[in-house]
Amino acid sequence: VAVLLAAVVVVEDGGGGGDDGPTTHVVTQACGPLHRHLVSHGLAKSLALFFRPRDGRTVTLHVATHTREMRAMRRELIGVSRYNPGFRFRLHAVSADTTVRDQFRPCAGQRLEVTAILPEDTDVALYVDADTLFLDSAHLLEDWGRKE
Repeated sequence: VAVLLAAVVVVEDGGGGGDDGPTTHVVTQACGPLHRHLVSHGLAKSLALFFRPRDGRTVTLHVATHTREMRAMRRELIGVSRYNPGFRFRLHAVSADTTVRDQFRPCAGQRLEVTAILPEDTDVALYVDADTLFLDSAHLLEDWGRKE
């Protein structure tokens, strides 16, 4: 039995140009100002700084967050996108289903529905916590995952 835990709507796109090549998808969630800060000042910056575009490849950071955090998150991620023309981001407004709110802590159920925020043709996506820092290009991890 499938249970819908979250309603997801893409509200904001940003950074880079159009989708003109293969994309590495990195997914995270940001719940509240602390997570927003971790994503924009840690995760996103390290992802953009260390991502090495090759063969027209881009990286898209998908962030599931509440609508009240989206304006500030967008502003911060636009600043990060200046580091690398291959870095893109998509903000996804997520609101928990009312029947699930009593069973999970806020934001805990969001990662269960992470596939709902990805494009339908996505084969591989990297889910990372908001406090993750990249020390090398994300496409290396994706390529390693495809080999397994």
